[in-house]
Amino acid sequence: SELKDDFPALLAVMKTGTGALTRQEAAFLTWYHALDDKQTELVAGGAYSVCLALLDVQTNPDVGAAERTCAAGILMALARDEDLREGLARARGPSGSLVVVLHTLLHDSRDKLRLYVVSCLQLLAEVTQARSLLLRAMDNRLIYSALYCDLLRHSREGPCAAHTVTQLAMYLTSVLDKRDDLKAEAVEAGMLEALLETLHYSKSGSACTAVLALLLSLLEDRTVWPRVLRQGGIQLLVDILGPPPATLLDWESKCYRDISDPLWAAEQVEKRQEIKRLDMKLESLERADGTAAPGRSLRSNMPSRNKSTQNTLEDAEKALEVAGVAHTLQVLSHDLVEMMPAPPKLRSELLTVNTAGLKWKAITGIACWSNVAGCLYTLAQSTECMNLMSLRLAVPRLSILFNQVMAESQAGGDAGKKKGKAGKKKGLSLNPEQTVALIHITGCLKFLSLINVNRYRLAKYMSIKDVICIYEESSHTLLRRNAQVILTNLALLAENGQQLLTAGLPEEFLISRPMRLHDSDVELLVLEFPDAGLFVQLDERLKTVEN
Repeated sequence: SELKDDFPALLAVMKTGTGALTRQEAAFLTWYHALDDKQTELVAGGAYSVCLALLDVQTNPDVGAAERTCAAGILMALARDEDLREGLARARGPSGSLVVVLHTLLHDSRDKLRLYVVSCLQLLAEVTQARSLLLRAMDNRLIYSALYCDLLRHSREGPCAAHTVTQLAMYLTSVLDKRDDLKAEAVEAGMLEALLETLHYSKSGSACTAVLALLLSLLEDRTVWPRVLRQGGIQLLVDILGPPPATLLDWESKCYRDISDPLWAAEQVEKRQEIKRLDMKLESLERADGTAAPGRSLRSNMPSRNKSTQNTLEDAEKALEVAGVAHTLQVLSHDLVEMMPAPPKLRSELLTVNTAGLKWKAITGIACWSNVAGCLYTLAQSTECMNLMSLRLAVPRLSILFNQVMAESQAGGDAGKKKGKAGKKKGLSLNPEQTVALIHITGCLKFLSLINVNRYRLAKYMSIKDVICIYEESSHTLLRRNAQVILTNLALLAENGQQLLTAGLPEEFLISRPMRLHDSDVELLVLEFPDAGLFVQLDERLKTVEN
């Protein structure tokens, strides 16, 4: 068609719905041009007002879903040009400002339409002037807080759900930046609880990364920390880091499998009931035949039979029936797993249960690690939160992340050395993203290393040589101080002495009389480190006390 490259004509068809093309065809062609770097020409032709008119539900309720989705896609494509965002933020629809028109569409059930609307808002919020215009249209308040919380909680199904959550969290992070008044308003509306609920169900790494960034900004206010505790937020955040140590997972899966695996527990109950029924049947058969002896096990092999009745057909059938029941009992009893005696626990308290929606084997990336470690770093300033992190075994998980970030940085440094002169420089090869991640990780471990058992764990899981490298070579003051505190706390424990010396701990950290693990500490660690000789150490102490 001759109209396909005629921007004014295409916009006219979209506006009136009449012409050589249908409104839907014109909308699709206009969207194509918007994605093909023709944004300036479309804006000059009045694309803002035309699209907002189609999106205005109050003025044009009869516009089709496809046309409305195209109009939202066009605005999103236009907002990709940073120079056009301020003008778009000033645009108005027939019934109100762009903010009013777009937020009305967030109630729509169509996933793609909501995604394009949220993406458009997110792009506008990235630019300071456009963000100011958006807030001015909302009277400098977060008047749509309830709507945002509802979207976070219920955007679970559909191909666009995770992308919608990602864009919405990024939009809110930009809007709330350096606005403590708006953060307080968001928290009051239930934003904190909505974010934690999203982390419980979301399996998308990008969505979790964006949600954690928003959560991190809200946690700057210490008054909201009790709300995180009430929602089980510490346990959730620690689980996002990754799985706990394999030794504890193996032990707990045996000890508490009836709690962690409800289906398996139900199967065991059914087997016990079947065994009980077969026991009673076997007992009645033997009693009828007169062969059951007092105290005889009812789960034995083929029961003894009376020789005088073996030759009759009836007795042969009974013997076969008894043998069949006994064999079935043997099979069921062999498959039945007896539970290890253990104190009762809630399922949510088990280490084997991942309370986060993100799977432990999911590939997330350094941004997600940095954000979740940043949340824990902030909360670790509270003694109650720090103790909960320790109980949930945050130290092994954070240590593994620390080792991975350092390995990535060293791999990047080695690549730089191969390229030429840049690799000749001494010091760490950390990019800004890795630096922030390490600050968050070491900052959290700095607080957790105040607990005695965590000092032992750190020496076992963490690369001490890398901590020393950061202390000696990092140019970032906070990162270097975090490493210094960790090394100081590790040197306080006598059991870490050999590992610290092997790693080359600087002399200024060595102390003459370090403390030793208490018996209660050893009891906590023996299951986690079964091969570390802690059982022997505890036994020797008990013998010394007895003597």
